[in-house]
Amino acid sequence: MKQTVYKIHPKFTLENRQWPDNSMSSAPRWSSLDLYLGQQSLLNPMSVHQKLRLFDILVEVGFKEISISNPGASENNLLLLNALVGENLIPDDVRIQVTFPCNSELITKSIPLLNKIKNLNLQLEVPCSDNFIQLNFDLNSREFKTKALNAATTLKQQINTHLEKSNIQYSLSLEDFMGADKKLLLEIAHEITNIWLPSTSPLIIHLPNTMDYGSPANYADGFEWFIKNFKNADKSIFSTFSKNNRGNAVANCELALQAGATRVEGSLLGIGERAGNNDLIIMALNMHCQNIKSNIEIKHIDKLIETIQETTRILPPVRHPYSGDLSFTALSPGQQNIIYKGLHQFEHSKDKVWDVPYLNLNPADVGRVYESVKYQTTDESDDKLINMLTNNFGFHLPKLLAGEFSNLAKEKFSNDIAHLSPNEVRDVFMDIYTRNRHPIELKSINFEKAAINSEEDQLHCQAVIEFNGISHELNGTGEGALDTLVNAFSKDLNLQIDVASFYQNALTHGSNALAATYVKVVDKDAKGYWGVGIDGDSTLSAIKAFFNAVNRCQLH
Repeated sequence: MKQTVYKIHPKFTLENRQWPDNSMSSAPRWSSLDLYLGQQSLLNPMSVHQKLRLFDILVEVGFKEISISNPGASENNLLLLNALVGENLIPDDVRIQVTFPCNSELITKSIPLLNKIKNLNLQLEVPCSDNFIQLNFDLNSREFKTKALNAATTLKQQINTHLEKSNIQYSLSLEDFMGADKKLLLEIAHEITNIWLPSTSPLIIHLPNTMDYGSPANYADGFEWFIKNFKNADKSIFSTFSKNNRGNAVANCELALQAGATRVEGSLLGIGERAGNNDLIIMALNMHCQNIKSNIEIKHIDKLIETIQETTRILPPVRHPYSGDLSFTALSPGQQNIIYKGLHQFEHSKDKVWDVPYLNLNPADVGRVYESVKYQTTDESDDKLINMLTNNFGFHLPKLLAGEFSNLAKEKFSNDIAHLSPNEVRDVFMDIYTRNRHPIELKSINFEKAAINSEEDQLHCQAVIEFNGISHELNGTGEGALDTLVNAFSKDLNLQIDVASFYQNALTHGSNALAATYVKVVDKDAKGYWGVGIDGDSTLSAIKAFFNAVNRCQLH
């Protein structure tokens, strides 16, 4: 391995540090960068429609601050702003953040475009280390400080001229502050904030770990040092963000919260340039596991990941914390055994305190289940079976379903599967997963919007089924088609089932396109069963998959 000589950056010297004795007790202000730094990092840029869908999801799960790319910098950025404003998509309690470089001309061009947004965070991004300043602006530190102060003055003037009706919060982002000269760092911070003060809202002082030079403890030291030495600290709130260059992004931000941060910027799955950013899903669920209300509602993590995939074309690794396909799956017999014992203990405990070995989070909290999979070495025959379904018929099976089907197919043909044709493989797959009509047969179903408790987004379903030949009428209400059926089965049939996994892909394209839906249901003992549905209507495809899965569950 070749050895490059690397610059070693000095650590912050902090006497009488307080942060190690602090702990998190409440949620910070979360600020999503998914439509700013996140979308800038994508190989395949999102369309305006995809950006709007992602914006809706961010609002739905609880983000109150959402960054968008500067509308004055490109036509595409302006299209998103016009869509958000023109379609009145920004809730009254959500703040939009726009970040500006130290470029007075761009600030002057952009600010008037924002005059229809009610709540705004306007962030000035100021590089603070000599290296960043020289490479970005070809100026020395003193020359750049003058440029930064001019930009701060221009920002205030433009706000006073064009945004008098908006609720403005100033934000100063001190880029690469961990690599900065401390004297210059404080000079820039003090002089810029003095230009902005007095302000009707506290200033946001954003201290991003831009380069991730050292350990998370070193970042926490730097964070606490800055707060102690910043003269306008009593008029400010402090914000954290970290790149993931060294894999420390979440740890960096969690220790910054102990060191005095009350606001966190980041993105879902940590999507960002190079190695990404701090993952806000991980941070929120880490808090959830400490009994801290995070204010980010992730009721169905699979649906959230599906939306992220459809908009960004990015999926988390299968072992990614909380979000990966196998994050709640154990293959080791030793781990399976102790997890099952822990689950049994939890189910039969009186206090219902979660303390299951190897599982920090109860998967049910995010709409998932623990799964154990018998370990088997995959071979070429497994790949051949799945590739036949994918390449010839368009099925994209989830990993766990693919493994189950391979085992069942080999069992059916006594492991003699080498000579099966694609049609034979498809017929076996369809027999197992799509042709389960008993003991429950759906006769009719109808959905309509429910007005229960004024929750207009809920659905109500009315269905007629035959269960072992006896007709039943089901009525259920829920957040979506399958949720209403789960609630109806529980209420009217006393069948305790839940949807653990949901995937969908197009089998064909065009006006007569078919959708395949893969649904896994679990019974009251947490045993899972897959079903598959195919239909030109994606909702009916999901319903068919659900009933196939439920019937396989009942037959077993």
